[in-house]
Amino acid sequence: MSSSRSREGAALSVLTAIIRGEAWTASSVRNPILRKNYRRLNRIFCRSNAVTDSLREDGLRLFTAIFVRGAFLSSANPIGRELVSVLIRVSSYSDRWIRSPESWVPEGSDVVSDLLRHLFVKWEVPTFFEAAWLVKGELGYLERDWYCDLAVGKTWRKLEKVPASITSRAIHRALQAPDDLSIRQALRWGQLTTMGADGGLIQEVLESAVVQNLSNDEIWSRLLKKVVAAEGFNPRDFGMMADYFQMLYQRSEYFRARDLVGVPLVELRRHCRAYWQRLLDDAVADGLKFDTHDLAEAGLRRELLTFTTAVWEPMKGVRDEDIYRQSKPGETIHWKITQLVRHSQLVAEALAMKHCVDGYRRACQKGYSAIFSLGQVDPEGEVRSKVTIEVCRKNRWIVQRKAKWNN
Repeated sequence: MSSSRSREGAALSVLTAIIRGEAWTASSVRNPILRKNYRRLNRIFCRSNAVTDSLREDGLRLFTAIFVRGAFLSSANPIGRELVSVLIRVSSYSDRWIRSPESWVPEGSDVVSDLLRHLFVKWEVPTFFEAAWLVKGELGYLERDWYCDLAVGKTWRKLEKVPASITSRAIHRALQAPDDLSIRQALRWGQLTTMGADGGLIQEVLESAVVQNLSNDEIWSRLLKKVVAAEGFNPRDFGMMADYFQMLYQRSEYFRARDLVGVPLVELRRHCRAYWQRLLDDAVADGLKFDTHDLAEAGLRRELLTFTTAVWEPMKGVRDEDIYRQSKPGETIHWKITQLVRHSQLVAEALAMKHCVDGYRRACQKGYSAIFSLGQVDPEGEVRSKVTIEVCRKNRWIVQRKAKWNN
């Protein structure tokens, strides 16, 4: 047996040991790419639990087939470090395989696409559907279910959770969507092109909350029809409106969303802009600074939601107070103690004092801690923080008090 064949046999033995959860030695694997892939595999299979144990048998079959049919695990590939994760997801769908991995014969350079077609596809599936296997998170995923269903001949209309408000014509157009779109983006692309939307609006919609949220699609579809039909509508305003509706859904205010989508577009846009402007004004008043005040910027709206919607009840029986102290004859120092009851206030305090009080949000929300800021009021009325104080709500003891830089 040649030394090359011997090394391949040893590497395959290591692969088998890793998937079975047995001990192995990384230094025994000489190829650096293969060694990294083995370490990724080891992080998955080194512990025994219900999920990993259910993957071992089919995972071993799949990875062995990949290994013996080429240097796919030991050489560069188009998806890089994601290869192992993709193959794990494919293993978890072994009950949907229509052919065995052992019968796979690679064709072409795109090994993942070729393998997916071999294992799952009886009827041709649009290329953009393969992006479903790159999505991180839970092993079971709606778009991967769609891929498997379409691959064996099920129609779009019969797929689980495809909104009934998306017409058959829109679904047909979605099958012609550009390959670089995700599956949900393709659905919206088909819907928008069927409505006659221009390219600018399509781009804004595909980057908005409308794409990921397939629930309440009757409302989304009404909103899309409204903006497509409006003359002179600025596409950059769409994300601002979509995020507002998404916020209503997260608060379970479905009836509010249904009523709002029925008002004239000018009034609806004004209402949404006023909401985001109010959040921005509150955050600025708390002392936060942003790179932009353009409400059409999605990043700004995400920051505003993070900072200003995390609030908690103030400590009972305690109120903000002004304190005046005589420092020397004729000079009075004005102090102000304020209880911080919003995440934005904690962030502003942390930025001003150069410490980590912004990390106490959860403790405040759960009712463990109350945070106070003691500041000095200058002649212009601006409060400059001097001390940050943490109080235990349960016994009302001061836990810690820190000046700037945690002094």
